[in-house]
Order: sequence, then structure tokens, then C-alpha cells
Amino acid sequence: MQFEKRAVRLGDIRPSGQNPREDFGDIGALARSIEATGGEPLNPVVVVADGNVYRIVDGERRYRALSSIYGEDREVSALVAESMDEANELVAMLATDDKRQLTEAERARGVQQMLVLGIDEQRIERASRATAGQIRAARKLRGSIEGRQVTLDQLEAASAFDDEKDVEAVLAAGDGWAGKADSIRRRNEREEAKAEDYDAFGDAGIPVVKERPEGTSWVLWASLGTVAKELEGLDVAPGTVAVISGGG
Repeated sequence: MQFEKRAVRLGDIRPSGQNPREDFGDIGALARSIEATGGEPLNPVVVVADGNVYRIVDGERRYRALSSIYGEDREVSALVAESMDEANELVAMLATDDKRQLTEAERARGVQQMLVLGIDEQRIERASRATAGQIRAARKLRGSIEGRQVTLDQLEAASAFDDEKDVEAVLAAGDGWAGKADSIRRRNEREEAKAEDYDAFGDAGIPVVKERPEGTSWVLWASLGTVAKELEGLDVAPGTVAVISGGG
């Protein structure tokens, strides 16, 4: 892919619909910085020729700042590629960050866009700096973040659950997603431990009842979730029953 530095009219430059960035920050401050350092940014806007216009690959913040200073008729330096497919364009946008880091939600959106375009996971990892686990989560939950501010870490946490309600609860939790995911994990662990207890009762030949039979006495009290461990090595007398009462 060859880039040529040339003068391009600002009015002929167009933002790309592929850009995952939503928050462009303080364009006024960037414009003042450009004016103070010679009137053009040190790194030219990167564009791809698209008919009679030039589509931005990297540098939409710089383009907005330059437009606010000069309007449409000013020519500015740009690095121009004659062609670039949609996938390469998106990879370039995620990789460069335009000197202002993408938000975590923008990065997650970009990763999912690259997956839709069929870009291989190693290339996505290099461009977005997402982990392999985050990319797998984005693939599993592809399309789930439409219209939401969801991060890659949040996607990875949600993807760990099999129940769609649990997945939705984490994705809908906003900034409190980590606490929500932890709460669901602890609940699932309790349920799994309870299931192990019931299996342990069956293995030991102990019937489970809800009411204590008359004339019986307590031998052992244990919270549900700890019984399987308590039964290990325990000599169970004939006629022993397990009475489920609340949490024990």
C-alpha cells in the first residue's frame, strides 16, 4: 500500500463512516495547538482517494481542527492512498488512534466491526491491542453492543456466562458491570456447590427431606454448599436423613 504526500483541499476530504470514535474531545484546543506550531499538524491527515473526494483513514480530529481554522477552501498536506479496502481502512483507524486514545467503548466497537469484516484475530489483536480472550468474547457476543457503551473487559466478563439473562445483566450494568459479574459468579458458584451437595447425599444413600422426622436428633449442621466436603470420610449411620432447612 503506497502513500503519497500531496496538497488536498479541505472541502474535498470526508470523514469515514467506519470510524469507531464517537468522542472527538476538545477540537478547539487542538486547533490552537496547530496554529501555534506553524498552521498544520506535524502528522498529516491520512486519506484514501474515493472518486472526487478523499476519505479519512487516520486524522479526523486533525481534519476537524483544520476545518475550524481555515474552512473548506484551504489546501493542506495529506498522505494519500489511491485505494484501500474496507478492512485495511478500519485496521488503520484502530491502530493509529490519532494521538488521542480511543475510549474503551470505541475500541470494543472497532473490534466488533473488524470481526464483521472477517479480519483475522491476530491482525485485530495487533491493531486494537485487545487480548485474544477479549477478541473471542467480542466474536461470541457480536452485535450485542449496538447503541451501548460497552468495553472489551465487560464483553469478556459477560461472555463467561451461559445464561442469556446473565449476559444481558452484565452488558446492561454500565459502569457497575464488574460488581454485577462478580455477583452472578458467586451466585452460580453457590448453585453449583448446592448441586454437588445433593449428589453427595445420593452417593451416601442419604434421603433429602424438608421436615425433620419425629424422634430424631441433630448430628451435623452445615450450610448448603459445604455438605459434600463434610461428608468426606464420615461414617453415615443407617436411617440418616438430610433435612433441608433454609440455607442448611
